[in-house]
Amino acid sequence: MMSFITRDENGHINGVFANQQFPEQEYLEGAELWSDPKATINAQITVLLQSNGLMQPWQVESAMAGMLGFAASQGINEPTLYATNPGYKTAKDLDAKIKELQAQL
Repeated sequence: MMSFITRDENGHINGVFANQQFPEQEYLEGAELWSDPKATINAQITVLLQSNGLMQPWQVESAMAGMLGFAASQGINEPTLYATNPGYKTAKDLDAKIKELQAQL
């Protein structure tokens, strides 16, 4: 059985098997009702990724590695890249949030 989640023009999440649209906060509040805490953590990770247009944590790591590699070839170190590149800062902060949640699993 396949399922997928999409967003409408208002940013609401639509599930294939859902009967209604719901914003992320309601999605997370519903996830908190689940008896399995791992499911709640995985739901939070999924929402974080999808709100940034991604599907898997490795995509964040891959983007960061690419930016770091290019910066290193230009003589830019990681702290400077973080301070000057909003894309890298966003990816690094997202990666930190994901790793924090994954540590709870």
